[in-house]
Amino acid sequence: MNAPIYLHFSNLSSAGIAVTIATIFALIFVISFAFRPAQLGDHHFSREWTWAWLKSWLPRMVVAAAFSAAVFVASSLVTGSFNHDSQAGIDPQARASAPPGTCDKALSAVTNNLVTAQRIEFAVKQLQLVAAYAQNHDFEGAQAIFYGDAHNLSHDIDKTLWDANLELGKALCQSIFNIEFQRLTYQELSQEAMHCATLLTQAETALGLTPSASSGPAQPSP
Repeated sequence: MNAPIYLHFSNLSSAGIAVTIATIFALIFVISFAFRPAQLGDHHFSREWTWAWLKSWLPRMVVAAAFSAAVFVASSLVTGSFNHDSQAGIDPQARASAPPGTCDKALSAVTNNLVTAQRIEFAVKQLQLVAAYAQNHDFEGAQAIFYGDAHNLSHDIDKTLWDANLELGKALCQSIFNIEFQRLTYQELSQEAMHCATLLTQAETALGLTPSASSGPAQPSP
């Protein structure tokens, strides 16, 4: 299946989008009216022709300006909501109480479940799904998937991992911190989820856990 193609304004601000739209309108009007036929006895770019052109052009530009202003207001509201939620980390409500991102100690366990190869492999597949949802700009889907065993296992395993491989344990801690609290774009969230999945796969080896026979690559299909 072909990958979706998103048409967007890249990283333009709301004002930049409005100015772009207004400029497009202006160019359309300039081109269309610059080549309008001159009235009998007039010449292109004469005083009479210019005045007639302006009288025809200005009302349309007023409409275009009003449209651009409406786009600016709507874009400001949408962009403000996006920056507050989708780019505020996957747990935006916890921003104010977010711990320092230095990971100077292991993550605290959140369940009493055993850390097994099966749990790790399932969490890896869940993180791959998080990445897929983020690629499709589905923040709610990514959030719902992450706050299952992908989140829980990452916390439950970290203390043990620090004892076995300090560097890997800190890397996993930092990756989880980034997903939960850092201001990430959809692309960055997708990349971080895949990085976290890779770290968990490495943790499985570092802890000497035997991969399950049924393990295999996940097939994310959000």
